[in-house]
Amino acid sequence: MTPRSSRTKIKHGAHGAHGDARVCGSVFPVTSVFSLILYPVTLLALTLSGCAPDQERARLAQTTQATYDPKTGRLQRLTYDANKNGRIDTWTYMDGKRVLRSEIDRDEDGRIDRWEFHGADGTLEAIRAEEDGDADGKPDKWETYVDGRISSVAFDENADGKPDRRLNYGPDGALVSIDSEPDATGKFTRTVDVK
Repeated sequence: MTPRSSRTKIKHGAHGAHGDARVCGSVFPVTSVFSLILYPVTLLALTLSGCAPDQERARLAQTTQATYDPKTGRLQRLTYDANKNGRIDTWTYMDGKRVLRSEIDRDEDGRIDRWEFHGADGTLEAIRAEEDGDADGKPDKWETYVDGRISSVAFDENADGKPDRRLNYGPDGALVSIDSEPDATGKFTRTVDVK
């Protein structure tokens, strides 16, 4: 069997990737950046079947690794090289085939700088994500998702570990309001509607 080339086509929007991933002639829907978790699993299966090109097959074999519970045989963790440079930068924790959370080292400095948490129903859509943008080891950006769409993004602008500003989005993904000036309890006291 001659390996066919794999191709991924993803359109990038303001808040993530949307479109479909095409691998060896098969089409896999991508409804958000978090759905890409299935992509490494699919590529690993295609690699083992001989569908991926030789160089891609070698990279996947080296960086896409599964860890199983020795007692139950259930999948516990998948590793992945998201930027395809040959180094593992994404660790996805699983309960069998249900995604629990992903930890990502985007700048590959050895420290996790993004955490994605998934719903208890086992869907691949994230319900929230946290990022460490200033590399101090603590989240300073919080994203909330509803039905696979961004709902809000909050920012810690003074490094106290609490949100100081929050952007709120409507169901269509458009910015609808900005909250700021939190009180001592963290409740925002000022809201500006965006038209």
